[in-house]
Amino acid sequence: MLEVHAVTQQGKDSGSLGIWSDEHISPLQKVVQAIHDQGSKAGLQLWHVGRS
Repeated sequence: MLEVHAVTQQGKDSGSLGIWSDEHISPLQKVVQAIHDQGSKAGLQLWHVGRS
């Protein structure tokens, strides 16, 4: 499980990664591919802090 990925830049805290931009896709694809190569499935925890 890939934890705490902010869905907007405004909803990010200091320790979370992001998934609000197309720029985030390529790095995450590499991680997911490595997980799949080991025969496992990947999941992602969506996150938003506050009321942005």
